[in-house]
Amino acid sequence: MKKPFTAFLITLAVFTAGTAKGTALPVDSIHADFREFIRYLEETHPDPYTPYGGRPYFYATARNFTESIWTDSVTDCNELARRITQFLLPLGDGHTGISQMKPKGKNRYAPIYLKQLSDGLAVALIPDSLKECLGYTITAVNNIPLDTLIIRTGSVAITENRSGIMKHLCWNIGSENFLSQTIEGFEGDSVDFTLKDKSGHEHGIRLPLIPSTDRFSYKNYARIKSEYKLPKGNMEYCFIDDKGKSAYFRFNTTYSRDCFDYMKSNGWDYESQLW
Repeated sequence: MKKPFTAFLITLAVFTAGTAKGTALPVDSIHADFREFIRYLEETHPDPYTPYGGRPYFYATARNFTESIWTDSVTDCNELARRITQFLLPLGDGHTGISQMKPKGKNRYAPIYLKQLSDGLAVALIPDSLKECLGYTITAVNNIPLDTLIIRTGSVAITENRSGIMKHLCWNIGSENFLSQTIEGFEGDSVDFTLKDKSGHEHGIRLPLIPSTDRFSYKNYARIKSEYKLPKGNMEYCFIDDKGKSAYFRFNTTYSRDCFDYMKSNGWDYESQLW
């Protein structure tokens, strides 16, 4: 039986060896930790094999990964994390991933939040001084078209599908760390956004990068307000059209029994989760 982890996020032990980009790590330690990573993956994932074409191909892909690490003399934390992300992309489950080393306190954000649409991303939160841009759609960031960013995001972020990629962009399109991964040579203290209004006219705006602690303080921000007052409680619902043909149903969360057995046997607080 698979071990009942409610979420699977492994950070290799070797990552604790350094916190700065360029930190050299022993190659043999990297190999040992990757083998441990594969062991955890097999123990916790319900089916890590099929997305790779079956068990033999899964092992072949892992072996090729190990050989590439040796051949390319990879000893940097973030490069290792980037490559492991590439290794995990075929799983496409939106949960299985590995954290990158991030310099503490270095990640800044442009003060913007987006809302996912069926055909793009719209501005849902922005400084008051630019409130006329609410509802405008994003067409480019630092002159990189949105379609290109979507493709690049799919190669660096663990997501289940295109919708997951778009949701990732909603939260991270203003992130300094994320943009440095998807836009070559990205640097500076601001981000340029190209927006399109309802008439199809494009507008260029520049937003400063601010500390993450100030990102969503909601002071002096304009944001889109929803027309609907949707239920907040679990299992609650409401109709959202006049004829009662369409409804919103809120199903908050669910766990298997194994998860609670595991939490209880390890002395964790499972009762609040159960409730």
